Amino acid sequence: ELLYYYGLIGRGFKGAGQKAHTIIYIPSDASPWLPHPQGEAPEGALPVRPVPPPPQSRLLLADDSLLEDIGTFLGFLRTERLRLTPTGPHPEDIDQFVQRLQVPYTTDDPDLNVRLALMLHLANRLGWLRRGEEGSVHLTTNRVQAFLEKTRAEQRQTLWEAWRDSPDWNDLCRTPGLECADTGAWKNDPHQARASILKLFAKLQPGAWYSQSEVIQAIKQVEADFQRPTGNYDTWYIRNTNTQEFLKGFEQWDAVEGAMLRFLIRGPLHWLGAIDLAEPSAGDDWVISLSQWGSRWLGQDSPQPHEATHRPIVVSEDFSIIAPLGTSLSDRFRIERFANWQSSYPNFVYQINQRSLKRAADQGINTERITEFLQQHTRGIPPKVAAALARFGSSEKVRT
Repeated sequence: ELLYYYGLIGRGFKGAGQKAHTIIYIPSDASPWLPHPQGEAPEGALPVRPVPPPPQSRLLLADDSLLEDIGTFLGFLRTERLRLTPTGPHPEDIDQFVQRLQVPYTTDDPDLNVRLALMLHLANRLGWLRRGEEGSVHLTTNRVQAFLEKTRAEQRQTLWEAWRDSPDWNDLCRTPGLECADTGAWKNDPHQARASILKLFAKLQPGAWYSQSEVIQAIKQVEADFQRPTGNYDTWYIRNTNTQEFLKGFEQWDAVEGAMLRFLIRGPLHWLGAIDLAEPSAGDDWVISLSQWGSRWLGQDSPQPHEATHRPIVVSEDFSIIAPLGTSLSDRFRIERFANWQSSYPNFVYQINQRSLKRAADQGINTERITEFLQQHTRGIPPKVAAALARFGSSEKVRT
């Protein structure tokens, strides 16, 4: 009871009916304080030992920033346009969208370019996007609504499974610094490689911390051919984008497979919430750990993490709406229908004005519905805002 009171253990339930039972687990934010075993690894585990947990100041725990940005993307497509060109989305429209991202975007950062591409890929793979007759992207309303109505845990898992099972997302060819040259008849299988990698990561102990370089060397030791089942290292045309050198032969394993694994760790695995990171100290490598979500998704018997309690949405007298991080994607999507986006960090801020209300009215959303939504999902509506909404509604009725 004392450990539970101090937040060092958590309590949950598993099973249903007569099989229901209480489970006790260690919260992820408490695991860095605990000692980790330094003995022999259990049978079937990777030949790598845990390292001492990093200090709190160096932790980069997996979060929902990618999920939040996915929600922002859906809201953007609801109110703005995204034109298509023969080579992909129109650069001007993408430039407008990336201003709304949680993670500050710059075209100079290759990782962020891949992160943006992954978001677009997942949205398309999940069937949320369709091409309009005028050449712009539109939302597939029923599929988007089904996603928004899921719990946050289900939304995380939906994104994870969409990446995990995608045969078209090529992690190797997306790795910054590498280029898959369209030369010869070679072709890699990204889905098979991803499945092999995830099986290897599933052998790590949940909550334990490992040196990234030692994990990669352990993979090289036990399953170096994870993406080349035939062991062929001579006919794949993979080029180093800095030197333009083709990387052939097993001696280039670290430059190809090693680089890909490093990117998967800091990229998709971290973005999607499966891997926690810790910044290295001088002369060391990154330290990594399976998150609670990651261990569950990889088939380990880990309890579902508890969701944090989030602050309510606030409507201010200046007609701004402040939606804290963690606000349901469904609520943010509905707010975007009658308020203009202003900023995404540290909170999502929207502004109600004549233009946004007129846009909502044109879509059949009257001020009575807006007022009802705000009454149900916020701390309350300032009288000044409520009166303005009522006046606008009356003027729209007179106009129609």
